[in-house]
Amino acid sequence: MNQKEITEALQQIADSKGCTLEEVRRDIQLAIDEARENPDPNVRAVWESFPHECEELTPEDIITFFYGRLMKADFH
Repeated sequence: MNQKEITEALQQIADSKGCTLEEVRRDIQLAIDEARENPDPNVRAVWESFPHECEELTPEDIITFFYGRLMKADFH
């Protein structure tokens, strides 16, 4: 999934919720940040293992990761 596809998907969510693209990104980022604050060392290790291009994980990083996992999954 490329950046354009991610932006389009996030825009669809924004449209369906009656909010802006920026609000959707902000809400996802807040959820990521909160989840990464889990004090459990095992949970923190999982979050640190996510591939990301910048210092902090972004909504785009998480979407790209899970999209890739879904595409590799065998649902049959």
